[in-house]
Amino acid sequence: MTPRPNRPRIALVAGIVATVLLSVGGCSASGSPGATSTAPAPSPTASADPGADAAFAAVMSAPVSTWRSSYLTSSMTFAVPGTVVAASVGTGPVARVASGDATLGSIPLAVDDTFHIGSMTKLFTAALIMQLDQEGVLSLDDTLSRWYPEAPNASAITVRMLLQHESGLAELDFDLVGTATTQAVIDNVFAEPPVSAPGTAYAYLNAGYIILGSIAEKAANIPYGEQVETRFIDQLGLTGTYLDGFGKGPAAVDGFDLGCAAGTGGDCLGKPSTATPTSPTPSPQWTGAFSAGGMVSSARDQAVWIRDLVPGVGTCLGHAGEIPGSNGIAAYCPDADLAIVILNDLLPAGLTPGYPGLLELAPPALKALAG
Repeated sequence: MTPRPNRPRIALVAGIVATVLLSVGGCSASGSPGATSTAPAPSPTASADPGADAAFAAVMSAPVSTWRSSYLTSSMTFAVPGTVVAASVGTGPVARVASGDATLGSIPLAVDDTFHIGSMTKLFTAALIMQLDQEGVLSLDDTLSRWYPEAPNASAITVRMLLQHESGLAELDFDLVGTATTQAVIDNVFAEPPVSAPGTAYAYLNAGYIILGSIAEKAANIPYGEQVETRFIDQLGLTGTYLDGFGKGPAAVDGFDLGCAAGTGGDCLGKPSTATPTSPTPSPQWTGAFSAGGMVSSARDQAVWIRDLVPGVGTCLGHAGEIPGSNGIAAYCPDADLAIVILNDLLPAGLTPGYPGLLELAPPALKALAG
């Protein structure tokens, strides 16, 4: 979870998710920002199939290896130390392939490895808020003044605006994330002047989703992590998924930060990368990102989650995420009934890729699953 340029506008999709939805075609959002419908009940899904993994890897190992090492031609710009891809068609088995290393030169990535998924966490938060709205615990039209009357423009900012990144509030002080309490992070946001009038402008806002997690806790009187665990993780059998600092599960790979001989950031565009173990480890953001970016998950779990979350919409939709040590995307492409997840063990230097590997790897994944 790091500062980023604005992404495409929000849509409410399938009545359960309100977040930044990514369209492969033209990078435009789909759906109507005001549309709502009844959320589908999560349904348990079978475990991954080793036979499906082997068949998938036979086709996908070369494309994944080529993609993650082709820093001049890939949308990533930089070589990627390690990647896990998971995909499924319909409710079929989730097939997985791993490429590269968890620890350079000594420990290869495994298909079951878990990652810090950063802003992909926001899908869980949006789904939770939508369910609480449908149950009458809160309303999308409730204003921030119900829980935080001290916030600037509290009586004008609605829950819907927070979901849609249109609150006009200031962004987080990222130096406080994980080094101060969640409440202190929120208080610091409220102490800053708003950047726009509520509901008048879109600006991607991590702060809004930390506030939403706090609202969910206050409205339901249940910890955010417990609500996500009970409503989604347990029901879908997401055995590698948990909120860092709350739940328990397989330890996530630490991952890498990337730079180059020329320096970092924009100086490295188009140049070979140097993988440096994430420092400090653990990153304070891994727990501090909370409901905006604090989840840990596996590629298989994210494939099950994304295909259950957004069925029946008309383009590839999902969410990308990044946090120290990793980045990735979970997407569902209903025209092909394809769920695909790409998790990478790096925080890329330079410009943040909005679709890390989706354009390159979705076509061969669909071909591999089709046999």
